[in-house]
Amino acid sequence: MAERKITAKTSKVEGRVFEGTIDLHDESLATMTQAFGEDAVKSAAVADMVIAVQSLVRAAIEKGKSDAEIQTIINGWKPGVKTSLGPADPVESVMKKFTQMSPEEQANFQKELLARLKAAKAA
Repeated sequence: MAERKITAKTSKVEGRVFEGTIDLHDESLATMTQAFGEDAVKSAAVADMVIAVQSLVRAAIEKGKSDAEIQTIINGWKPGVKTSLGPADPVESVMKKFTQMSPEEQANFQKELLARLKAAKAA
């Protein structure tokens, strides 16, 4: 028997958190299929895979990938294997961090960036 701890909460009920366990029947495919049925196990696996691919697609969209590039990434996707979306765009990374800064932090960042650009130009 493979009991897994689970916790769950909802934003609709403030402060309410459930903590309990679920018996996943030693978590092997054979025992889960025997306990829950092949259709249920397959359905759960497919649902999990769709959610994983949706997460990958969201990340690819945020990196500016085209639909064709995203489809190619999906075509090579395998469950349980980390998929690389390539190196991050450094300008986009900086801009994302910049928008999360306070106005004071943004002003300091701009001053520092200008100072470094001037120093690099003088070198």
